Amino acid sequence: MHLLGVPVLNTNSGFNLYLGNNPSANGYFLSISETPRGSTWEALRRTGEVQASETLKHEAVEWIMEHPRNFAELAIRKACLFWTPPFHQGNGSGSTVEKVMRAVWLLEFSVLVFSTLASLLFSAGRTRYSAILWLSLGSYSAVHMLFYVVFRYREPVMPLLCVIASISFDALWMTGNTRPSQSIRRQTLSY
Repeated sequence: MHLLGVPVLNTNSGFNLYLGNNPSANGYFLSISETPRGSTWEALRRTGEVQASETLKHEAVEWIMEHPRNFAELAIRKACLFWTPPFHQGNGSGSTVEKVMRAVWLLEFSVLVFSTLASLLFSAGRTRYSAILWLSLGSYSAVHMLFYVVFRYREPVMPLLCVIASISFDALWMTGNTRPSQSIRRQTLSY
């Protein structure tokens, strides 16, 4: 309020909405210079952060309203991109260590996503308690369907993925480790 003259939490939401919803949008982050607004961006910036963000927000919403099918297709594409395994490469040829770490990242991500989806095969993965976890995961994904995808934006939700994936590991552990004597002892301890 003191700095900008209006009570705002941030001044980039309109900017980000526009980057994800314009005729040039492809689902990934792209530079403002690659959008129809690119040639006039500097002039718009000089009107101030708040005005620039509001203008871009209105242009994004206008594009969405005029192209609902494109918006829906783009939103689905963003959801798929958001959960695409990290197959991408860095800039340049990369060192051996970088290649190994990227392979480890791909393996870790694949195991987490597969285990998370597999949790639905077990009754523990389909309870009202786990539904809260799935709702949180779906909501976080849905927010990114409105804007654009950058792989690092998945990082905050990885702990949630670990918790849901643990349902699969726990169910497999219990299935493989259940012997009559353990089952009886477990029931005794629960009383």
